[in-house]
Amino acid sequence: YIDDLESWKGVPQYNNIGGFESGFQDWYTDAGVWEIGVPVGGPTGGVAHGGTSVAATVLAGNYPRNTDSRLISPGVNLPTISGSESVELRFWEAYSYSSSDQGQVQVSVWDGSAWGAWQTLPETPTAASTSSAWAKISVDLNAFAGQRVRLAFYHQETAVSYYGVDQSTGWYID
Repeated sequence: YIDDLESWKGVPQYNNIGGFESGFQDWYTDAGVWEIGVPVGGPTGGVAHGGTSVAATVLAGNYPRNTDSRLISPGVNLPTISGSESVELRFWEAYSYSSSDQGQVQVSVWDGSAWGAWQTLPETPTAASTSSAWAKISVDLNAFAGQRVRLAFYHQETAVSYYGVDQSTGWYID
């Protein structure tokens, strides 16, 4: 589940780019598995980190096979930075992935006429692992400072089964 997204610059100045209490708003998916609402189960036992709604691969139950999908933010103009300032994406996450399935944070840059290819950032939940408690994640966006970007949470299901376990509850963002 994913919720309470914010971009951060320097000595803290917060620009909230998303919360999911009011549904998708300007966010969208490219292949559909993402849902927004009250978690019924999942790795957090049905509890959002803040408020009542989250973004999740599935709000109640396990994600199905062949569900590679991005939850994509609207375009965001990241601030320029100097000196010791930095720009970060901060969010709360919990996840439960089986086999070699995983979630990745990605960014796409606007070049003035089109969106660039998705680039995977290093902060990624570990495949075949679980984080049953909400954890605050900070993703370094310094390389994209001063640019217009879209951010994405990319869920990838590999359809590989180990020990009879196919899918799990997936990724929850708050």
